[in-house]
Amino acid sequence: MEKKKKENVDFIKTRDFGDKLGAPIYFFIQEFKLLSLTILRFAGPWLAITILATSLISNSIYKASISNTEPNEVVILYGFLILLFLMIGFLVSIAATHSYISLYVKEGKGNFTIEDVGNLIKKKIFKIFFAGILISLIVVLGFLFFYIPGIYLAIAMSFFSIVIVYEDANIGESISRSFKIIKGHWWETFGLTFVFGLIVGFASYVFIIPIYVIFIVAAIGGKTIGAGSVIVLILFISLYFVAYMFFVSLKQTIIAVQYFSLITNKEGMGLKERIASINKEKEIKKGAIFEEKTETEDNWEDLLEKHKKKIAETKEKDYSNKTTKKIKEKETKKEDGLTNSTGKEKNRFLDNNENDRFKPKY
Repeated sequence: MEKKKKENVDFIKTRDFGDKLGAPIYFFIQEFKLLSLTILRFAGPWLAITILATSLISNSIYKASISNTEPNEVVILYGFLILLFLMIGFLVSIAATHSYISLYVKEGKGNFTIEDVGNLIKKKIFKIFFAGILISLIVVLGFLFFYIPGIYLAIAMSFFSIVIVYEDANIGESISRSFKIIKGHWWETFGLTFVFGLIVGFASYVFIIPIYVIFIVAAIGGKTIGAGSVIVLILFISLYFVAYMFFVSLKQTIIAVQYFSLITNKEGMGLKERIASINKEKEIKKGAIFEEKTETEDNWEDLLEKHKKKIAETKEKDYSNKTTKKIKEKETKKEDGLTNSTGKEKNRFLDNNENDRFKPKY
């Protein structure tokens, strides 16, 4: 029995609410192997540092609990490192996801490699990083004003990363473009984010519940957390970080699907044709350049000689035409001169004859 071939996900189309939740999951499952390798390759190192910092802070807390002392200042440093590297890892995961999707849309499934994704990440990561920090500050300020402005701004600017990667926009353009795209569709985007948040919330309990159990058992028994419990704790926290990074990637896939659906709806289905024509032009240009390069590399001297010969022939032809024209002009002038001179001689001859007729004879 032949295995049924999976269909490619068409991002550039208008979708209903249910399809906007189903398509990202289908895409994520279909591309999980290559996409997960991409995320782990570029975001994994930051995640590893985060896990290391988590292990160190857990160890410090464990030692403090045994000696009945307060954790020292190093714990604060480790906590800061966890937040910093976790944020960097999430931003790299966001950049990796949108870079992957952008190449998937522009180049087509299977027509790009992890290295291509990496090159695109390198071009966009600093924009995404600084835009992410700026947007986070704006959202935090919004939350200070009774939460509602913060929620509105977080949703309204949620397209910033896909706009930076796909449309090659700068930070300011990505924010303003995000507001423009989401206009009239804020509640729909909020609904998608809310539903996905519920799904992630329930899924994350698989990793969070064991962590709670360890602390609850220790509290009930009135004992400190043992070395074995610390190892289990670090293990589940690490798994939670890894899982959450993939949840972030899936969320960005949902945002990408919503982005393409909205711009297709607002800017028309011509977007798909424009992208297809751009890709076709690129292929034609690539083919022409390849042919030109091959020809010039293999027959450069022959082409140069042909070019020189052609120039010489053109010059000779021009010279010949000019010479021929001058000769014709001279002949025409000669003929005109002879005609005029013949006419004059004829008139002189006739005049002489007339004079001879009336001349008296002696």
